[in-house]
Amino acid sequence: MTKEWNLPQPLTGAERQIDTKFSAPDALLRGPGLRMVFKAALNKGADIVVQKTADR
Repeated sequence: MTKEWNLPQPLTGAERQIDTKFSAPDALLRGPGLRMVFKAALNKGADIVVQKTADR
């Protein structure tokens, strides 16, 4: 289980907040490619994924 002390340090001035509007089933319907991200997170314990955007 992920604990606060296992997470990387946030950027200066940033705070982590739980995304209460996030729905895994809805995210999978909108982006089927997330299936492998979810599977890796469950199998390997990866807990942070950054989505690439067009301006990155």
